[in-house]
Amino acid sequence: MTTDVTPREWDDWVVSRPEASTYHAWRWREIFEQAFPHETLYLAARLDGQICGVLPFVVFRSWLFGRFLISLPFVNYGGLLADDDEVAGALVDRAVSFAETEHAAFVELRHVSRRLPMLSTRTHKVGMTRALPRTSAEAWSGLDRKVRNQIRKATRSGLTVETGGADELDRFYGVFAKHMRDLGTPVYSRTFFESVLDKEGDRASCVIVRQGRRPVAAALSLRHRDTVEIPWAASLKRARPTCANSLLYWTILEQAVADGFSTLDLGRSSPDSGPYHFKRQWGATPQPLHWECALAACSQASRRPIRSSRSRSRRGSVCRSVSRISSAHASSSRFRREIRGVCHSHSDVFARPRRSHAHVRDSRSRRRSAAGSLSALDCREPRAWRGRCRRRQRLDR
Repeated sequence: MTTDVTPREWDDWVVSRPEASTYHAWRWREIFEQAFPHETLYLAARLDGQICGVLPFVVFRSWLFGRFLISLPFVNYGGLLADDDEVAGALVDRAVSFAETEHAAFVELRHVSRRLPMLSTRTHKVGMTRALPRTSAEAWSGLDRKVRNQIRKATRSGLTVETGGADELDRFYGVFAKHMRDLGTPVYSRTFFESVLDKEGDRASCVIVRQGRRPVAAALSLRHRDTVEIPWAASLKRARPTCANSLLYWTILEQAVADGFSTLDLGRSSPDSGPYHFKRQWGATPQPLHWECALAACSQASRRPIRSSRSRSRRGSVCRSVSRISSAHASSSRFRREIRGVCHSHSDVFARPRRSHAHVRDSRSRRRSAAGSLSALDCREPRAWRGRCRRRQRLDR
């Protein structure tokens, strides 16, 4: 097991594996390192000097969520590639050993199919793919009637489509960032997509739908072997009446058929969600994704990832924020359970180092003197709390 492997060796072996995705290529290591402040580690197993298995993963070190390893984050697919189960088990053991050294909690392998039955797995995401016919006419007749009407409506609305590369990045990112903002989801940096277009070259393209001169929908597609994948796509809210999103997907599908590709990958979705049903309209078939997890033997100290004055101040701000939310909105038992669950799942943030018995006694006495104050997990009704304060003020008089 080694990390001493050249990019050419890595890519030559990955290309020979039929189950490998485009994200297993060495160039994606450079993309992750350029766009994100995370460490990457690419493990290779050798037998008689020849590579027989690889495992790429990214190391996360977060003051809030702790430490963990993922293969691979930010993209649809990842996990290990190996000649046999013995090599796969050795790669996982080496990754778990590294996780324990780094005081990480777990290693997550995002496989398409079940690869390691001895590991726990989650199947909360599905991949959405569909087979492509040989001609555009067959693709058009195979679409749902509602989808065909939406494409006609977009065409009658005067929408136009342009396809390009890095020259269309600004227009793609403008639409994508606004869409993520409307969803309330943090958006990837522009550097990430710039690196993707730079490293993927002709295998990546941006598709832009315009209404007049303004971009209203956009997608970044990747080509790998006989598959066209759409990992990132977005449209603006104001463009929904014009069905710009339908025209966007039809343009990509039609171009994939014309170029001779046999599969269209519409990305992953959560079952029964809005994007899931949208992709089903395009004839996509759901395939459960298996995210397998190997737990590391973490000590109590490892669940406290950072021990600095800065982290303590951040932890205090988190507690105060939860307290304000609780006092303002916590009027139901369901909300109280959610707050407790959030704080429990991130107990490493609230964990404190051990203290002496004298220190504990002093702390208890101070808490008794400050009894009645609203703690981070005290979720009483604000009205009842005000009434309690008034009664206490009358007693003090």
